[in-house]
Amino acid sequence: MAKMSLDPVQVMSGQVKELKVSPSSNGDSGGSWEEKEVTGRRARKVEGGVFFPKPENAVTVAVSTRVLFRTEREQKVFEQNGVEEYLRYQIEHENEPFAPGPAFPFVKALEAVNARLRELYPQSEELFDIVLVTYNHAHVGIRLINTINHHNLFIERFCMTGGSSPIGYLKAWQTNLYLSADADKVREALAEGIAAATMFVTEKLTEVSESQLRVAFDGDAVLFSDESERIFKAHGLDKFFEHERDNEDTLLDHGPLKGFLEALGKLQKKFYAKGQRLNCPIRTYLVTARSAASSGIRALKTLRAWGLEIDEALFLAGAPKGPMLEKIRPHIYFDDQMFHVEGAAEMGTVAAHVPYGIAQKHNQKRNETSNADRRTSTARRSKLLGARLLKHTVRRCCPEEEEPASQQQLRSATAASRPLLRNEQQQQHREKHTESPHRRASVAPGSTSTSPAAPVHHRPVLRTGPPPHIPPPPSPGHHLGFIG
Repeated sequence: MAKMSLDPVQVMSGQVKELKVSPSSNGDSGGSWEEKEVTGRRARKVEGGVFFPKPENAVTVAVSTRVLFRTEREQKVFEQNGVEEYLRYQIEHENEPFAPGPAFPFVKALEAVNARLRELYPQSEELFDIVLVTYNHAHVGIRLINTINHHNLFIERFCMTGGSSPIGYLKAWQTNLYLSADADKVREALAEGIAAATMFVTEKLTEVSESQLRVAFDGDAVLFSDESERIFKAHGLDKFFEHERDNEDTLLDHGPLKGFLEALGKLQKKFYAKGQRLNCPIRTYLVTARSAASSGIRALKTLRAWGLEIDEALFLAGAPKGPMLEKIRPHIYFDDQMFHVEGAAEMGTVAAHVPYGIAQKHNQKRNETSNADRRTSTARRSKLLGARLLKHTVRRCCPEEEEPASQQQLRSATAASRPLLRNEQQQQHREKHTESPHRRASVAPGSTSTSPAAPVHHRPVLRTGPPPHIPPPPSPGHHLGFIG
């Protein structure tokens, strides 16, 4: 068995020229191309001088496997067949790299910024440090490493928890941003003071820059607290404007992603110090539903007091954010409200949800109301279906199937007209058994009376049984001759 030795000192100094690994346990000889790729990647990395930046110096971005790569097929195997079958599947396919996921362009842009920083500051550890955080078992690590090498990513730090929560490890890494597909873990990270957001897989993706990292932020409940949004939710827009005018010189409290914007600004200033403000590979955006004149000044004063610079600020005054984000083409956009996230995704923008603030309670209530409406609607449909079966209604299709819209409309119209038809038939019945004025004026054959007969009043017949038979309505298309 081949012995593998990897001394970090040798790696940093460039003394390791070749890394040999033994063939895989399944006898596959396809490991040769992996040796060449790994060797080339490590040689390129050590050219910058610093191989492993310390967590306290780096801007640490933790990403989960499910947002960095496309793992829907593997997730389906796990959900349907359990963990043992899932592990077997991963081992069998460990030489097949995963496809890029929604966070992939963002991570590539981070590495592009690192390349520029190494050119300007060869000995500096102030870089982006990417940590792959996953619930996977260590057996899956081989496929993840193969995938990272295949896509030529610079990710050396892994955290494979085997199903345990990764939040404690995130704090140990001094994580500046955590991106995951698990909304519960994102909320857990936010509760621990870690900037975090939930990412989603979208089929439509807009092409983004390969040389400039672009990050867009919402304002309230993302960069700032949800103080102002609470006023709007509770008292409406007019009260919100009044509150902002009265507190124009009062700084907003910080939101969950303020720290990540600070980290981006810290790296931006390193480029400004080298005279590259106009050519900086990091660009930040504020995209907010606030209006500029009525409520924007407080947001801008707060950012200035924090010492933070936003390259571009868009105050949309309630206009949709999707079209603006389509023009910006950010690598990632952070918002606390799902309808803004969904609107951005429809336009091809990678948007991440920050589940923080008062908007989450309103979203939860709306979801609960929607679910209750769906349950009520289902129960009502079941009750109507049972009633129709009890009435032995003749159908042309199975009771479990939905009726065509035209047939439903026809039956509804027929049901509404039945009381009118019933009243009309009862009126005809009364007239038939009640003498009309013409009949009272006439003399019956064989009668000697010459005076008009006294009017005869008949009491209306009160029916206690079923109503008179009404023929079923014609089927749709009867007038077209479709009776078969």
